[in-house]
Amino acid sequence: MENKLTTKSIDAQFVRSHFWDLTETAEKFKTQFLVSRIGKPKEVILRVDDYLRNLVKKSDILSEIRSYAVSSGLCKMSEQEIESEIEACRRSE
Repeated sequence: MENKLTTKSIDAQFVRSHFWDLTETAEKFKTQFLVSRIGKPKEVILRVDDYLRNLVKKSDILSEIRSYAVSSGLCKMSEQEIESEIEACRRSE
């Protein structure tokens, strides 16, 4: 079962000393953080997937490419495997 996105309010001063912990928490627990300065909301920390899903309009072709990558397992390739594929393709040209 997929976790729902939750929002937590935090102070900017806390972000300064815990930024990497917050990014890990955002990724692992699907949490977004509303960052406040002097009690006023200023920024949001959220996962890239959540940003893309909710704020950026993707074209149909990008959605098709992503779906194909997920269904064929290409989205799980390591960086080294990707580089090898690119090199093999260049050699065959």
